[in-house]
Amino acid sequence: MKMCKHILAGLCIASFFVVFTAAADAAIYVPDNYAKIQWAVDNASAGDTVIVRDGTYKENIRLDKRLTLIGDGSPTIDGQGKGDVVRITADHCVVTGFRCINGRGNAGIKTESDWNILENNTCETNNFGISLMDSSNNTVSSNEVVNNECGIYIYNSSSPFLVEVRVNAPDYVGAGETFIATIDVDGVTDFNTAQFDLSFDPRIVMVTDVMDGEIDGKPVPILGWALMPDSTNNTVRVLITMPAVEVVSGSGYLAEIEFDVKGDEGDKSVLDIYNGLLAGITFTDSLGEPKEIPAVWVDAEIRVGAGEEEEEGEMSRAASIHNAITSNNRISNNTISNSSYGIYLLSSSSNTFINNRVRKNNKIHDNNYGIRVYSSNNSIYLNEFVNNSRNVDSSHSDNLWNSPMEIGYVYNGITYTGSMGNYWSDYTGKDMDKDGIGDTAYDIYEFDEGKEDDFDYYPLMVPWENYLKAPAEKLFDTGASYNPYPSIFGTHNGTITPSQTIMVDTLYTYPCPGTGGHTEYSEISNRSGIIATGRWDGYGGDVHNLSFDAPFVLEAGKAYNYTIKTGSYPQIIHNQTCKNEYGTITCTTFTDANGRVYYDWIPAVKLVL
Repeated sequence: MKMCKHILAGLCIASFFVVFTAAADAAIYVPDNYAKIQWAVDNASAGDTVIVRDGTYKENIRLDKRLTLIGDGSPTIDGQGKGDVVRITADHCVVTGFRCINGRGNAGIKTESDWNILENNTCETNNFGISLMDSSNNTVSSNEVVNNECGIYIYNSSSPFLVEVRVNAPDYVGAGETFIATIDVDGVTDFNTAQFDLSFDPRIVMVTDVMDGEIDGKPVPILGWALMPDSTNNTVRVLITMPAVEVVSGSGYLAEIEFDVKGDEGDKSVLDIYNGLLAGITFTDSLGEPKEIPAVWVDAEIRVGAGEEEEEGEMSRAASIHNAITSNNRISNNTISNSSYGIYLLSSSSNTFINNRVRKNNKIHDNNYGIRVYSSNNSIYLNEFVNNSRNVDSSHSDNLWNSPMEIGYVYNGITYTGSMGNYWSDYTGKDMDKDGIGDTAYDIYEFDEGKEDDFDYYPLMVPWENYLKAPAEKLFDTGASYNPYPSIFGTHNGTITPSQTIMVDTLYTYPCPGTGGHTEYSEISNRSGIIATGRWDGYGGDVHNLSFDAPFVLEAGKAYNYTIKTGSYPQIIHNQTCKNEYGTITCTTFTDANGRVYYDWIPAVKLVL
């Protein structure tokens, strides 16, 4: 029986990111509740938030459970040269808003675990400003790392084992026939949920049905599928989920996809699988921890005809591979200065470095580097390497030094789209076409004589912030989510910190495509109390815009609390923090319509006058 193709618009993957807890987690204050940060950590439960008031705390902190550690007023943690200032050994921790000093011989902040967020911290006078050891899927963003022996040190922090997901289709199909392609998966562990897009040439083949899969002999149910409305019927999106909190391990296939052949003999179509996500659940005591399962996604190609011979030099099937690890270590928007090594990358891969400033790392040893790389398969772009004794040192390495996709940017008032590399203060090339990108590549000299040099093929002529378009109006805008699913309505709580002073009277909610995603109630407050509230007018009014009871002002740099109760299927930003040129929004808790509580679901919204 065929499933309705339009059902996807109102669906969410309900079991992805499930946390088994009935109540919101507690907030503990230092020194209000405990005089020392470590005492508060020791007495907190997994999932709690520890808020530290301004001041200096002479101690060494170890986070050995899932906690959010927030500095209120940039408190200083002084490690006194006795070890790491903050050491994280648990997954899913957040450390933000601290000044970490005097980790002599050690790190200002060290993580030895996965899925952590380190942002808006200052790390200085440590051996390593920030250190990632044997870690994956961490975010290091908007930190000031200065006067350390090494700014950011990443060792043995790579993508974990990759599960292969492959489109398995016949090499040749007959005109007018129907055929089945399976989405095969090999060696998956604790699988619970999946999502992917599959594109094809609708002139050659057309999807007619998507059917359940099977792993290790157990059924894998299809939650929903649809031809995407903005894809001219050339892309199908598929959502898959196991019942409740059930998981399965082994090999098999995620789905069977039925196609009708529309083309003629000799026609061919790539079956391109992308936007893939595999997710599982790890159980610890009564807590079910969600996890993304790293994967590579492999395409296929079909050809209409009898398949007697292949053309010389041409393979019968395409096998392009999409590395779907979009959440490995991401190092972004940091300023790193006055260190021997700005960034030191050793035995690590599948990390992304973007929008970092690496300056003046030239004062401690004779050989000092902006970035030193002894690793491969990392993406390094939109960074600034300025006035270092040597901007880059690469050995036994093979990395990508420009954006893996084209980026829209503005240069001298003209809008362009293209690949972008890094800004190098010692680049001597020209820009004859005046598009802001150097005409010749920047050589990433390889010190290993047996290995070819890397190149930054799209070097920037000026620092990357000169390519950004200034906000056109006074507003706060998260922007649309690049991956709005899974989605469900519920109550969001968190903070908004605008980067500019704005006047507000309207909240716009970005809906999932084809849905009535909206906000039914919103409340903005600060320590003094409620500033404004707004209530939805119903489907008879302006569905996606909610008006507040009166205009109000949000001041630049100040944090405000929000409560947003949504309806239908709003777009979701699946992070604990979202930061852009308009400011920062965080998620404290999100409680969905079924009572489940999440900590990384931010509503995609816009606050305007």
